[in-house]
Amino acid sequence: MKTLSSSIHNAKKNLISLNEAERRKEREVQEASVKSREKDGKSASVQDDGLQSNERNLDADLAMESARKNAKDILLNEAANILSDEVALLKANAKLAATVLPKVELR
Repeated sequence: MKTLSSSIHNAKKNLISLNEAERRKEREVQEASVKSREKDGKSASVQDDGLQSNERNLDADLAMESARKNAKDILLNEAANILSDEVALLKANAKLAATVLPKVELR
């Protein structure tokens, strides 16, 4: 999660330099951090190459799609963990469940 939060922080930074040399340095630093995360196995980053599906090599397209399918979705896993914790809390505490859950009237 630390790498995700640092990536989000860097993406939110709206400042770019008009100096070409500084922009090249920033890009090199960004590419180096992506490569280090890929080397550590913490990220299965597959960047879009900007091509349409009919312009891409079929083998490369299949490899990219396979990498996307096999990548771990850490946000989905975290959401599932949070939801299971909430369900466990509501099952354990009936008073809390009565105040939090919507009331359903049967007619």
